[in-house]
Amino acid sequence: MNLQENTQKLWELRGVIDVLSKKYDEKLSPLRAEREKIQKEIIDQMKSEGQYSTRFSFATVTLAVRKTLEVIDETKVIKYLKKKKLAKEYVALRLNESFEAFRRELAKNSETIPGTNLRETEYISLREPEVDKDRRKVTTEV
Repeated sequence: MNLQENTQKLWELRGVIDVLSKKYDEKLSPLRAEREKIQKEIIDQMKSEGQYSTRFSFATVTLAVRKTLEVIDETKVIKYLKKKKLAKEYVALRLNESFEAFRRELAKNSETIPGTNLRETEYISLREPEVDKDRRKVTTEV
């Protein structure tokens, strides 16, 4: 195939992919909305019952919290890092990639620094049980 034929084929493929992607998204949209609604109901039920984890024969559901440290004002963060003599490690012209590890550590410890905000997001984790393992609690007597 020459350049023109390849370009024409690419143009056609992109059009077909766009149409199929839109149809796919239209089909998935209500399913995603239902999933979000059910997840919220499960979170609310678990919180109202004071449960953090429940095991069923088909899965284990766990209520968890994801902590994210958001940078609101980068200049305040850089100023703080310079004051603590951490700028060499975490600042180039702006905050560098290694700051991400520092940010995750702060979030894990529920700490903030000037120019940041700690956001907590509740979510549930669903895990399948191990197939080979007995689902019941097993104790042995001697």
